[in-house]
Amino acid sequence: MAEVDLDNDPEKLSAEVARLAGLFGTEDIAAQWKKGFDAEYAKLNKDLRAAWPGSRSPAVVSHVFTTWAAELAGATTADMYGPEAVTPGRLSELSAMKPALVLDNAHMSTGTVLPDSGATQVKIANYPSDDLDLLSVYRDAAAELKKAMEEIRSR
Repeated sequence: MAEVDLDNDPEKLSAEVARLAGLFGTEDIAAQWKKGFDAEYAKLNKDLRAAWPGSRSPAVVSHVFTTWAAELAGATTADMYGPEAVTPGRLSELSAMKPALVLDNAHMSTGTVLPDSGATQVKIANYPSDDLDLLSVYRDAAAELKKAMEEIRSR
């Protein structure tokens, strides 16, 4: 049995895969996985950067456990919130940053984070569904982010 450090930041994820591969003697398989992961991540990042509203990195307010998705999009993280609910004072601070997107943690959502701010809220899942495909977490996040950025561009 091995304890696993769950973090979707690509560098931390790759380090954890390498660590586990060392424990289980599966370094070759891990290297193949990393090569595929890096290629898919780069593709998703490129696709999201092409979807930026106004060809500029969108400002994002992110839940502390969804900052990896902001990084995937190449977005500018203005600030973070959570894991506790946003207080009225914090709501005012975050709204003043005028983010284009709010990245909400789908697994810990407290509802609309910045109501009346004009920011588009995007639900980001942090772990895979029943198929346990970790790449699906990144693909699903990219799809949700792209949809939100296209919505902003169409306004």
